[in-house]
Amino acid sequence: MSLDETKEEDDTLVEVNGINFLLDPQAHKFASGATVDYSKTIFGSGFTVKSARGGNC
Repeated sequence: MSLDETKEEDDTLVEVNGINFLLDPQAHKFASGATVDYSKTIFGSGFTVKSARGGNC
């Protein structure tokens, strides 16, 4: 995964709660239906991505 500042021809624009994401075709396939959660515990903090197909990404 990388961050780009320009939209490529085959990118898909996805808006979630006012935040825009550009996804290339490969990322869009895996991100479709996924949920992102942020947690903070005594062991650390970070994001968790859960695929709609089951399991973590």
